[in-house]
Amino acid sequence: MRDRFREAVQAPNRRDRPMEPARRQLDQTRLRLERGWQGAIQALEADGHRELAVAARRFVDRLPPARTEAEWLMAQLTEKHRRQDRAADHMPSAYSR
Repeated sequence: MRDRFREAVQAPNRRDRPMEPARRQLDQTRLRLERGWQGAIQALEADGHRELAVAARRFVDRLPPARTEAEWLMAQLTEKHRRQDRAADHMPSAYSR
């Protein structure tokens, strides 16, 4: 796990790397998933189930971004640092008197 974390941190700095096969597969899967939902939404609308179609569209719109493991690790690290920065901003300063 530590090696995957280290690799995730270094990955954004490597511009010469081609797109990860996992990223490409993830993007293709996400596209198929969204197309499937769009087909279901259209079928619901055609059958007069507008409320269900709206709920399905809302569900699709709220799906979290598709991420590889490396992207997920980076997002977690970024969020952890943001929380720490916010907490530090709210701490009383020893130098403010």
